[in-house]
Amino acid sequence: MLLIDAIGPNQLAILSALIAIELSEGKTINEINVIGDFLIAIGSVMTTIAAQQQNQQEGQQNQEQNPNAQEQQSSNMQAQIQQLQEQLEELKKRIG
Repeated sequence: MLLIDAIGPNQLAILSALIAIELSEGKTINEINVIGDFLIAIGSVMTTIAAQQQNQQEGQQNQEQNPNAQEQQSSNMQAQIQQLQEQLEELKKRIG
């Protein structure tokens, strides 16, 4: 990726602290809050994007590994529905 791949976790933490200090320098409390909230919002959106990409990749891998999985799941649901309908009919007979 970028420089981030070459930096260890401790160095990354120090770098983020230095950036935060630099961005806060000479700002009012309200300005610091706005900048901080803005950066948090960016991080939240990036995390959501990454999670959805991972979800889609896993779904695609599962589909490639078992292309009949969706058909099997549908068939299982149909069998379960049939069993429930049969049980319901049996209950109806018992009741009246």
